Amino acid sequence: NPGWTTYYPYFHSATIADSLFYAPGYTYYASTPTTFSETGFVTSLYGYTAGLNLHPWFQQIPLPATYGAIDGGKCRGDSATAINILPYDSGRAVVNITYADTIDAFGSMTTPYGTQNVLRQKHYDITIDSIFVHTKVSKVWSVYRVLATTNKQYRWYANGIPYYFALMQMN
Repeated sequence: NPGWTTYYPYFHSATIADSLFYAPGYTYYASTPTTFSETGFVTSLYGYTAGLNLHPWFQQIPLPATYGAIDGGKCRGDSATAINILPYDSGRAVVNITYADTIDAFGSMTTPYGTQNVLRQKHYDITIDSIFVHTKVSKVWSVYRVLATTNKQYRWYANGIPYYFALMQMN
């Protein structure tokens, strides 16, 4: 329940919150009749809390989903915060995501939680995370770090379950 998290006021459109596995924080999702999308996330970086709302939302799957459907898109998040790490006074995070998805299979899947009729989605995205710092003296923004990651997944969705039924991450 996103309302149980400290950061819900910044992600009020979210209907689901998932804890991050790589750092403290949450990813926020909205599950509506027309889409299941990531709306943003919040984490702690170098002791500072950084949250980003994504625009447009990072669509995980359009609804209703059907076999053979292909979609994709781009989204972006940008957030700045005051920091006190000499010689810097501000930090800024920018995230750019480009993704492509295909509903490539359907059938039944059995897990310890039961058997469901599922659709399988092949998902690919490239995310470019950039961190900038603002120097107190020169008043100039400079690149601190840029990290590009690719994400390849198979995701299984079941009707009536507002989150992934199963997920397989690939290298």
